Amino acid sequence: MQPIPASLHRIRYGSDEPLAEQKLLRAGQLTALFEEGGLKNIRFGQSELVLGLYSAVRDHNWGTIAPQFTEMSFTEQPDVFEVAFTAVHQNADVHFEWKGYIRGEASGRLEFTMDGIVRRQFAKNRIGFCILHPMALAGTPLQVKTPEGVISGKFPEAISPHQPFFQMEGMQYTTQGEVSVELDFEGDVFEMEDQRNWTDASYKTYCTPLSQPYPVEVQPGDQIRQKITLQATAHHSPDAAESSSSIPSASIVVQAGQLHPVPSIGTLLPKHALTTEEIECIRKLQLGHVRVELNLTSGLEWKHRLREALSTADGLKIELEIDVVSSEHGEGLSEFVHALDLDSVNASGITTITRLFVYNNRTHTSSERLLNSLRNLLSDVGLSLAVGGGSRAYFAQFNRASLPLDSMEWATYSINPQVHAFDQTSLVETLTAQAATVDSANRMTGNMPLSIGPVTLKKRYNPDATSISEMENEDDSSDPRQTSLFCAGWTLGSLRNLLQSASVKAVTYYETLGDKGFAEHAEHVYPVYHIMADIGELKGGYVCPLHVSHPLKVEALAICNNGRSRLWIANMTNECQVVSVELAGSTKNKVRKLDENTFIEAVYDAKSYRSAVHDIMEGTTDQLVLQPYGVIRIDSEIT
Repeated sequence: MQPIPASLHRIRYGSDEPLAEQKLLRAGQLTALFEEGGLKNIRFGQSELVLGLYSAVRDHNWGTIAPQFTEMSFTEQPDVFEVAFTAVHQNADVHFEWKGYIRGEASGRLEFTMDGIVRRQFAKNRIGFCILHPMALAGTPLQVKTPEGVISGKFPEAISPHQPFFQMEGMQYTTQGEVSVELDFEGDVFEMEDQRNWTDASYKTYCTPLSQPYPVEVQPGDQIRQKITLQATAHHSPDAAESSSSIPSASIVVQAGQLHPVPSIGTLLPKHALTTEEIECIRKLQLGHVRVELNLTSGLEWKHRLREALSTADGLKIELEIDVVSSEHGEGLSEFVHALDLDSVNASGITTITRLFVYNNRTHTSSERLLNSLRNLLSDVGLSLAVGGGSRAYFAQFNRASLPLDSMEWATYSINPQVHAFDQTSLVETLTAQAATVDSANRMTGNMPLSIGPVTLKKRYNPDATSISEMENEDDSSDPRQTSLFCAGWTLGSLRNLLQSASVKAVTYYETLGDKGFAEHAEHVYPVYHIMADIGELKGGYVCPLHVSHPLKVEALAICNNGRSRLWIANMTNECQVVSVELAGSTKNKVRKLDENTFIEAVYDAKSYRSAVHDIMEGTTDQLVLQPYGVIRIDSEIT
C-alpha cells in the first residue's frame, strides 16, 4: 500500500497550501468577502449586488500578475468596515505598487480606492478595476452613464460576442432581490464585456477600453488612481444575510423519465505514443472517441502523430476526431488528405475517423475557404467524412467569428475555466456558464451537432498572444488539481451543464494519461478516472432530469440505462455538506464514496475500489453527508 499523501489539502485540491483566506466584512446588511486584495459576493441582505470587485494588472500578452501584500489592516464596527493594504505586482518585467482602501457602511454605500505607482518601465494591457456582475442578471434592464448622457439597455441574454456598452462612467440596475445598485467610476473610462464567452459566470465592467491601443509602455513614477463607489438601496427591508458559520445545505431531486442519449465522451491524445499497458488502462473507461490535433504549419511531425492516432483509435476500437490546423491558404491540406487516403482505413475496412475540424492558425477559427478545400480534397480521393468548423480556442472566438454555417456539418469550441481567474470558487462558478455557451451556440447554428472540447482545467496555449510563435507556445505545465478530488467533482458539474442540450453529440475531456489526464499509469489513477469509468459502464444510456438547489455548493449528474440509474453527487466546497437526496422510485440503493477516506484505495487499488459498496440508502429519500470535495455515487434499480 502506498503512503498517504502529504496533506488532506493535496487530496482535496492538489496542493499542500491552504486555500486563500476569506474574511467576511459586514456593515449592517452590507456584506462582502475580502480575499487577496479584492471583494467577492457583495450583498445587501440576501441580494447579490456584485460578484467580484478587484484591481487587475495584465502584461502585454494578457498574463495576470498576482499581487503580494506588504501591509494589511482591518477596522470593523457594527455599521462600518474599513480595509487598508499595500499590493505589489512584480515579476521579471512588471513592477507596479498600489495602496487600496475599502469602506463599507450600513447605508449600503461601498467605496474602493486604488492609488498606484509604476516602479519599472514595462508594457501593460490593463491596470485597473474590474467589476463582475452575476450572470443571473441576464435580461435585467440597466441604465448606463456616459459622457453623452444616460443609455438604457439590459444585460445580454444570449452571450454577446462584443462589448454591449462603451464609454461608461457609471451604471444602475435592480437585482432580482429588488435592491437598486448604483455604481460610479473615477480615474478611467470603462466598458463592459460578456465574460460567459470564456465561461466566466459574469459580465465584466473594466478599464481601459479595448478600443484604445495596447500594449502601452508605462514609465517609472507614473501614477494610476481610480475609485469605485457603490450605493445599494433596498425597495423593502432586506432579508437578513446568512450566517457565515452555518453549514450550508443543498438538495438533489432526480426526476422520472429520461432526456436524451448520453453523447460520445472522449479524450485528447497526448504527444507521445501510448504503450500497450496505457491503451489497456484507457480501454477500461469505455470511451466513445479519442481526439488529436495536427498542426500542418509546423513541420512534418503531424504525419507521425496521425499514424499514432489511427493506431490508438483502432486498438481501442473507438472513433477518432481530428483537429487540423492550416494556414489561410490551406497549407498542407492536400498532403494531409492523401495521408488519410492511405492510412484511414484499417484491416477490416472500417473507417476509424468520424469527424474532421479545420482552422486557420492565425484566427483559430474555420473559414469557408478551408472547409470547402478540405471537403473537395476528400472527395477527390473518394473519402466521405464529416467536416466541421468552429474554434480551437475559446467560445469567444466561436461567438465572434462569421462562421460559414452552410459549409459546416458539425460545430466545435474548446473550454477551460482559467482565462481570468484561477481559484477554486471561480472555477466552480464557470460550470453554469458552460451551459450558457451551449445555449448561445444552438441559437447561432440552429442546433447543429456540437462536439465540445477539449475541456481542460488549464488553457493549452494562448490564442490572444501578440505573435504566432507565442500563440503556439503550448503550456506543458499541468494544474495540480487534475490529480485531486476537486477535478472529479468539477468534471461532473461540467458534464451536467453541457449535457442539458441534445445538440451536444460529443465532449472531449483532458488528455488520456499523465498529469493532464485521467491517470499517471495503470497502477495509479486519479479520482476523475472513476467518474469516466462509471459513465462508461452505462454506455448507451440516457441523461436523467434532475434539480440541483445550490450548484455552487453541490453538483450532480444522473444517467440511466437498461433499468439501472446512477446518480453522482459532488461537494464543490472545502467544507462538509449535508445534502438531501430524492430518487425516482428506487429502493436498496448502493452507495460508493470517493473522498479523503477512500482516496488511497481509489487511486492505488482501482480494481478493488470499483466494486466497493460503502453504504446502503434505504428508500427514495435520505440525507447524506459529503466530505470536502468528496463525491458519492448511488446505484439504483428503476422500478
